[in-house]
Amino acid sequence: MRPGTLPGLIRFSVRRPGPVTWAALAVPFAATLMFLVLLVLAPSVMAHGSQTLVVEPPVAEPGTNLSIHGDYLWTDMEVVITLSGPTAPGDPIGTAVTDGTGHLEATATLPEVRPGNYEVVVTAASGETVSTGLVVPSPAVVLPIAIGFGLLALVVVGFGAWTRRRHAPGAVPEP
Repeated sequence: MRPGTLPGLIRFSVRRPGPVTWAALAVPFAATLMFLVLLVLAPSVMAHGSQTLVVEPPVAEPGTNLSIHGDYLWTDMEVVITLSGPTAPGDPIGTAVTDGTGHLEATATLPEVRPGNYEVVVTAASGETVSTGLVVPSPAVVLPIAIGFGLLALVVVGFGAWTRRRHAPGAVPEP
């Protein structure tokens, strides 16, 4: 076999690189440095000034107490908390006041609404809003499942009793 070939493959050649110069390293070095700077600075830049609103729990049934947390909102301002969605026209479910840093801590009770996807909306006195999602799940279907398993158990037990009686010692065989 000749150098530069492998069985079943195309011929190839190996080039030996020349000496590495500083100019050749400048572009990759600058790109790597810029990437690292962005990697370090981007999260801190993004963390400041972005309004956030969190509702806990994010999936709740009617009557559940909701904890509403907000950051980077309006400072020292009264806010109205509303629920809007399929069966909620935006009726207020609570009020609160943000602190001097724009932080919000509030609680509200989820009213009786049908299952579906809703928005918890916080509206400032200035009219500005911020919102987040809330899911009201469908009630669990436990009773039909329990009835189904009960009927299955009854059929299995009944079949077992029928076959045992049929094959019991002294049983009269059927014609």
